[in-house]
Amino acid sequence: MRGAVQPPPACSRSAPVRRRVVSACYTPVYGGPAMTAAPPLATVRTLRPTDVVHVAALLAEVFPADFPGTRERQAMQRALSLQAHLLSGPWRRLVTAFTGPFTVFVAEEDGALAGCVAVSGAPPVISNLAVHPAHRRRGIGRALLAAAEAFAAAHGAERVLLDVHVDNEPAVALYQAEGYRVFHRYTVFEREAAATPVPLPEGYRLERVRASHAAAFATIAARSLPAGLRAVTPSLHRRYTDGPPAVLERLLSGARVYRRVVMRHWQVAGFVLAHAVAGYRQGRVFYPLLPPEEGAALPGVLTAAAAFIAESGCTVARVDLSDARAEQQTAAQAHGWQRGATFWQMEKPLVRTVTIPVRVVPAG
Repeated sequence: MRGAVQPPPACSRSAPVRRRVVSACYTPVYGGPAMTAAPPLATVRTLRPTDVVHVAALLAEVFPADFPGTRERQAMQRALSLQAHLLSGPWRRLVTAFTGPFTVFVAEEDGALAGCVAVSGAPPVISNLAVHPAHRRRGIGRALLAAAEAFAAAHGAERVLLDVHVDNEPAVALYQAEGYRVFHRYTVFEREAAATPVPLPEGYRLERVRASHAAAFATIAARSLPAGLRAVTPSLHRRYTDGPPAVLERLLSGARVYRRVVMRHWQVAGFVLAHAVAGYRQGRVFYPLLPPEEGAALPGVLTAAAAFIAESGCTVARVDLSDARAEQQTAAQAHGWQRGATFWQMEKPLVRTVTIPVRVVPAG
C-alpha cells in the first residue's frame, strides 16, 4: 500500500568487530570472546583540527552528490574546522553545556584516516558515517557506529536515529545487523530554487514564527506527520526556536534559516522550515507541517521557501516529503518538483546500565 513503510529485506550479520574505541571522556567496552580474539587494529577518537582536510576529502569522495563542487567542499571544510576547534579547545565543556552534546569521531588505521561519523541533536542523529574504500570490510564502520552510540548513551539518550538511502545495501545491512529498525520512509523532491513562484490561496499568508505560535506546534505536528515520524518532532520543534541548539547548528554550518507560520485568516494552519548554506548548491526545506485539510497551501508555501533558498545563493531547492503523505508528493510534482532519492529513517534503542543501591539486612 502506498505510504506504508515497507522494511528493507533482512541482511545477515557479518563478522564481529575487533576494534578499540577510545575517546577523551569514556571507553566503550565490547563484550564477547570473539571481540577480543584479535589485537586492536584501529583507533576511534574525537576530531582534531589536523584531521579536517582529510575528513573533508573523505566526505567528498564517499558522498559526491552532497559535495559536487569546489564551493560545497570549501563550505563543508569551514564547518568541520569550526567543529574541530570547538571539540578540542577549552570551550568544549561550555559549548556542550550550553547547546547539548555533539561530536565528530574519526577512525585511524596504520596512521591513516580510515573513517568518520558525526552525532548531534536530541534525540541524537548519527550522520556522515563514511569509511575510506581502502579500509572497508574491516569492522571500522561498526567501530564508528559503536562510538557514536556510546557517546549518545553517555549523554543520557535512550535511542539514536539515522537516515540511509534505500539502495545503499551495505549500509542497510550494517544498521540492521546492529539492531536498527525502519520507522519511516521519505522521498526528496527538487526544483530550481528561482522558478516562478506559486501564490498562496486566498485567506492564507506567511508570518515569522513568534513565541505566541508555540502552543499550536504540537497539535499541527501531530496532524501533519505520520506516527513514526513524530520521533523527530522534538528536533523539528527546537529548530523553530532561537534557543542554544538552533544557534549552534547555524554557527557550525553557516546556515541561514527560514521559519514561517502558515496562517489561514487568524488561525495557525501550519509551519514551514528551510535552511541554506552559503557555498552550497542546494538548500533544504524540512517536512512542511501542513495537515491534510490545509493541502491547498502547500505549493505556495514550498515556492516561498524556495525563493528564500535562491536569495541565499543556492540554485536548487530540496524538500523532504513523507511517503505517508502521498497527496503532498502529488501536489509537489504537479508544480514542477522532481522526484529524487528515497531514504529509510531508522532508530535503535540504547541499553544503559542502571545501578540500584541495595542495603542487605541480616536475617533475624
